Amino acid sequence: MNKLSSGGRIGILCTALALAFWAGRASTPDLHSGKTEPEKRATRSASRSTTSTRLQKIVLPGAGGEAITTALQLRDFFKHSGGNYENGKAMAEAALSKMNANELSQLVADLADAQASTPGYGYSLEIGTACSRWAAIDPEAALRFVLSAKQSSFRSAAIGGVLASIAQTDPALARQKLEAIQDSSLKSAARSQLMSALAVSQPDAWIAMMAEDPTAGQRWSVAGYVGEWAVDDPAAAAARLAKLPAGQQFGALSTLGKVWGAKDRAAATAWANSLPEGAQRTKALVAVAAGIAASDPDAALASLSSLSSTARRSGVNSIFGTLADRDFDSALARATALSDPTDQRAAFQVLMGADNNDPYSSESSSRTATELHSIIGKLPEGTLRDQAITQLGSRLGYASREEAERILQSFPEGERQRMQTQMLSNLSYNDPARALEIYQSLPTSKQGSSGSYTFENILEHLAPIDPEAAMKAAKGLTNPAEQGKAIGRVLGQMAKNDPEAARSELSKLPAGPVRDAGLTSLAQGWGASDPTAALAWVQSLPAEERSKTMLSVLPAMARSDSPAAAEALMPLLSNPAQKDTDGRLSSTASQIASQWFEQDPDAAAQWATALPEGSTRDNTVQSLVYSWCNSDPDGASKWINSMPDGKTRDNAVGAMVGTKLQRDPATAYQWAESIADDRQREASISNVIQNWNSTDPSAARAAAEKADISNEQRASLLQILDREKSSPAPSSDPFADQ
Repeated sequence: MNKLSSGGRIGILCTALALAFWAGRASTPDLHSGKTEPEKRATRSASRSTTSTRLQKIVLPGAGGEAITTALQLRDFFKHSGGNYENGKAMAEAALSKMNANELSQLVADLADAQASTPGYGYSLEIGTACSRWAAIDPEAALRFVLSAKQSSFRSAAIGGVLASIAQTDPALARQKLEAIQDSSLKSAARSQLMSALAVSQPDAWIAMMAEDPTAGQRWSVAGYVGEWAVDDPAAAAARLAKLPAGQQFGALSTLGKVWGAKDRAAATAWANSLPEGAQRTKALVAVAAGIAASDPDAALASLSSLSSTARRSGVNSIFGTLADRDFDSALARATALSDPTDQRAAFQVLMGADNNDPYSSESSSRTATELHSIIGKLPEGTLRDQAITQLGSRLGYASREEAERILQSFPEGERQRMQTQMLSNLSYNDPARALEIYQSLPTSKQGSSGSYTFENILEHLAPIDPEAAMKAAKGLTNPAEQGKAIGRVLGQMAKNDPEAARSELSKLPAGPVRDAGLTSLAQGWGASDPTAALAWVQSLPAEERSKTMLSVLPAMARSDSPAAAEALMPLLSNPAQKDTDGRLSSTASQIASQWFEQDPDAAAQWATALPEGSTRDNTVQSLVYSWCNSDPDGASKWINSMPDGKTRDNAVGAMVGTKLQRDPATAYQWAESIADDRQREASISNVIQNWNSTDPSAARAAAEKADISNEQRASLLQILDREKSSPAPSSDPFADQ
């Protein structure tokens, strides 16, 4: 036998490896063979045991391209990113970029399987990243698989990445695919994600989509995207912004002006002055000044000289917002040196974190306790100092005991006590024991205008930590009404963690208002944590306590078992002796129906309409209409139309009118005309037409002239419309001096 040369042996080896490689490739599904979705891997669970070994080969810089085959392997990129998910995504994308379409299809199929079998963890980052990469290689296959998936959460997590990836190279195709989606909720989610992707990568395509949809500006903020564009090319950003409706432009002027002012003050000022005179130009000039302030505060302040006094205050606001962000101490020194009292006051307000009553500025931020302390040292006696002291007290509620004590000791007793009062609100959450200590040290006059509420709030947060201390403090009150509320707060919290201890404390209370308050709160707290056990306890109570306590448990029970809660309420609803003087019975029925509606709308509606005739049924049906109109207006309409004429139907129609009043007055008017009760119908029609008049006076007047109302009511309504027509419209320029 002839011996092979080394070159021949190498050739045979390479041929064998190539055959093995293509044999492996042939075993994977062919996405172009007509299959609508990739074949799922049967060995997903078994392959998880090799995760760490395979992952190390992928994540090492410059490592070779072994395919990621399981959801857990892809998840490891994000899991080990140290909380920096952008970094994890970048590593994952680098690994995915080495995979072909067949490999990506297998991975996405495994992600869908993993998500379906792991409720509680959505794999959203992993799904979005993998689907985006798959769509970059084979968009049709990726989109087909996503839309054919049965699990809605998978479709929602995947669709945005797929369309965004398509839009990178073909925005028109991405928009075409978006419009072809039949599922309205999925289409809405996909549109939002596509818009976000286009705004950064394909801004001109994004502008086109915004222009096609007049309501888009209500759903997507232009300002953030304009900032992205302005960093690269402010002039191009301004040109794009000019293509949008004026209402959408206005909110983005500040962003563009600040970025451009910092980059090129002359060009930015020229742009601002080229805008129509009025609010737009003034807002842009103010923003440009804020941008200039980053490098030249004196020039920024000088640029405000030609503005009105109202606009100048807004400019000072923006300038000192920029300065405070860069160097707070330097900004405070500059504010202190201002010679104009109005400018100085505006600057101090910005440094305090206030917005200077400027609805067009975003220069509002929360200052630290130390910064506020520094400002107060520069302020004279007066309202501004009082405001700063109030803010400092609130901030001290988050400070350490040592820092708070150090700052408090630098103030006279009166101001110190005012700040301690302000501390209590935040401190009751962060350190309720310390809050109780401060509260009890203050004279009654300094415990705040809502002292009893503040005290109850402290006890509510102290009870889970130290129930004995909380109960002792509650029992120490001498006013029976306040004592009852406080004890109720404590028992309600105790019942969530230790219902037996709460019952033991309740048993020590004598009959009367304090015990009644404790019963209600204990039932609510226990009902929130274990409604079944709470209901059993309520049913063991004496008859005189049972019914009112039952109403505190059932709404919580309805969250987990609405039919059982409804069944438990029926004896009270059917009892003629049961009076609903305080409205709690009606409220409980409405709460149960609302909870039930989320689980089974038809069953909730059937139960509500079967309730005994009266205000409880009317109110319950009305509350269901509000819920149903928000989620399924057509379903709500069919339900109302199935009701017989009467008070219940009229109230349901009233609720329907309320949901349509602002968005669809024509439909609201049609519903109002179907109300049977004359007085209620006329009132509803009048309300609809007056609201309609603000958006379409001609249609409102036409409706008033033909409405099914009395001639007297019609004449009165037409007079109202005429008065509103003759009233002058308010100025649209927020910077105009009054």
